[in-house]
Amino acid sequence: MSGLDDVIDVNKNGERFVKEDARRDEFVAAIKKQPGAVCYDINDASIVKEFNSFNENVETLVKLGRIYKSDTLAGLAKQLGMPAENLEKTVAEYNKMVEAKSDTKFGRKLFDQKIEKAPFYATPRAPSIHHTMGGLEINTKAQVVDVLGNPIPGLYAAGEVTGGIHGSNRLGGNATADVLTFGRIAAKSALGIK
Repeated sequence: MSGLDDVIDVNKNGERFVKEDARRDEFVAAIKKQPGAVCYDINDASIVKEFNSFNENVETLVKLGRIYKSDTLAGLAKQLGMPAENLEKTVAEYNKMVEAKSDTKFGRKLFDQKIEKAPFYATPRAPSIHHTMGGLEINTKAQVVDVLGNPIPGLYAAGEVTGGIHGSNRLGGNATADVLTFGRIAAKSALGIK
């Protein structure tokens, strides 16, 4: 529904708690410390399009209760069960930081648009596993290696079952290249093709 620079994330108290452009692992750790381990993307009509980035109709998502919508921030807060005055204060503070081009609270770097044009939207977010960061160690031929670094004959791996390809954090989209590249290498290695 939105780009990173067009939203703020608030907890169930209607308060920002993290810089929204933090690394994924930092962002998730911050969400886990919030009440209910959930947060809400808050944005407004100026950035909403008919379909979100997953080609889902936004109004259908509102009807299904997956996105919340209101003509006022107070109405949005009521739907989310949070104090309206907190959400209104948080958005007002954020808008002042946009004007000043400086996030004095968390040091966010990516932001340039106020949240001020009704209707307002909230999208719930919670951490989930969508890519594992550990697994079998492989070599450059996609052969699984033992604890001494020796290839295990006939055992190849690619994708999420492997570990160490991305380090401790993965950039969005990189898993696709990992799977395609090492999948191809594993297949060629298994078939003895150079």
